[in-house]
Amino acid sequence: MIERLEGEILETGASHLLIAIGGIGIRVQVPHGIAERARTGERGRLWTRLIVRDGEPHLYGFDGAEQRTCFDALLAVNGVGARIALGILSLLGPAELALEVERASTDRLTAVSGVGRKLASRIVLELKGRLPIGEPAAPPASVEGGSAAEADAIRALTALGYPPVESREAVRKALETVGSDPAGAGLDRLVREALVALNRR
Repeated sequence: MIERLEGEILETGASHLLIAIGGIGIRVQVPHGIAERARTGERGRLWTRLIVRDGEPHLYGFDGAEQRTCFDALLAVNGVGARIALGILSLLGPAELALEVERASTDRLTAVSGVGRKLASRIVLELKGRLPIGEPAAPPASVEGGSAAEADAIRALTALGYPPVESREAVRKALETVGSDPAGAGLDRLVREALVALNRR
């Protein structure tokens, strides 16, 4: 069983990486946050899960063992396949997913493509008490006098897997673009501009 991969990143896509291992390029499906942070030419390290479907192997990669554990738990829920599980983990980190489940909250789960209210409720019901509850990564404090929109934008980026410090700096750059009234510009635009700043790194 392939449990972990480490090698040079040859290619990045919206939801996959191609990693060189012993002269072979191995394609790994990953949550969006991992793919967005990856850079070709750098070394990548992933905790992996190999699934054989219809006779064809598919390899999935994660930031750490906790994220992989959440992936396994999600796959055990009837109606959740690998695509949906990756979608959920693209939106929620392990601690955030555990807290959503323990709170019996379905709002953020239904934001994932393919997850309706019924499936979200089933995920909450079947995973309650099964996921380790940790402290979600808190966004760094916003600048003095920062708005609620600024803090929400930082939370949105950290939920997508970006490091808190980089998320804060990206939101600061986004604020320069949208002007001095981020609340008036809207949270969606603020997050979009911050993502643009992150992708320019």
